[in-house]
Amino acid sequence: MIKIGGFVPFTTIDFPGKMATVLFCQGCSLKCPYCHNAHLRSFTDIYEDLPWRELVGFLVKRRKMVDSVVFSGGEPLFQTDLLSAISELKDLSFAVAVHTAGADSRMLDSIYEHLDFIAMDFKLPYEEYDIIYNRKEQIIASLRKIVSGNVPYEIRTTLDPALLSPDKVIAMAEFLRDNGVKHYVVQECRRTKDYDVDPVKTAVFFDSEFRNALQNIFPEVVFRR
Repeated sequence: MIKIGGFVPFTTIDFPGKMATVLFCQGCSLKCPYCHNAHLRSFTDIYEDLPWRELVGFLVKRRKMVDSVVFSGGEPLFQTDLLSAISELKDLSFAVAVHTAGADSRMLDSIYEHLDFIAMDFKLPYEEYDIIYNRKEQIIASLRKIVSGNVPYEIRTTLDPALLSPDKVIAMAEFLRDNGVKHYVVQECRRTKDYDVDPVKTAVFFDSEFRNALQNIFPEVVFRR
């Protein structure tokens, strides 16, 4: 059964226009240094072993308050039972979203028609992806699936100044545009208890010159802080 290592019972910011519950899947092979859920990386040491049947019962009882469920992580595409979990929630009339890094394009293919929203994190220039993940061909396959389909989506990048410069982000944005991306989100990198971020270095990502450059690339850009 699907492994859930934590959850947020109510949120209005993770699924546009919806009141959602977020389920954090256990396990991720990516090595993003700024990860806020590093405790969910392990596939065997489950942070909070939340039984699926109890979570479904929780959702059913709150059906009048919550109309959707977001699978986040960790990396939900690594969950072998993700399709059956999504199908069960759809049968209960919940809308379903996935927040993913696109790490397994075959799993994305299998669940795609059941989704109502997808947020995909595109983390680095494609040629540098080996820094954090050694199967980058999965990333580009997932990206192309998302942008060519009919499920609403956002492609987003966390602006970590230790990994990215403004010039790299602009080059990455042009790569994404050339691969069909129209809806792009850039979000501020925030410090965690294990990872420090210099706010002075992050500020450059939100000045007017950088904003204008991105807005000239995409029809829709969101700056999230």
